[in-house]
Amino acid sequence: MPLEIAALGAIMTERDAVSVGIAYLRGNADIFYLPRHQHIFRAVVALQESGDAVDILTVSNYLRQ
Repeated sequence: MPLEIAALGAIMTERDAVSVGIAYLRGNADIFYLPRHQHIFRAVVALQESGDAVDILTVSNYLRQ
């Protein structure tokens, strides 16, 4: 699971990693083993698709809704 945490962290902290990460993972949250990581990745994809910024704050706010 450390790799999942590193991937999600990179996606949320590196602006260029968002589109690369989503493309590499093909937007498929099922690649992640832990359901909480799947949920976070789905939030990242939803924010990216809606044109919103993807960072720790926006993902956290999205998940709280």
